[in-house]
Amino acid sequence: MIHIAKKAVKTTFAVILIILGVISGFIPFVQGWILILAGLALLGIKPHHIREKWHSLKERWWKKKQASIETE
Repeated sequence: MIHIAKKAVKTTFAVILIILGVISGFIPFVQGWILILAGLALLGIKPHHIREKWHSLKERWWKKKQASIETE
């Protein structure tokens, strides 16, 4: 039950950030694209090249972790 509530709050906050980002895109002193990217990151929507880099870094970390476990 708590997991569902956390997911709902996270999704709501992400949508609010995206809406604020779109609105603040028309205001000169506020960087709207930063809010939009933060909202998309909370939703888990990542561009393809970022997703590939994330997976390669995760694989490299996992291999190093496995190697350190084997040497112990």
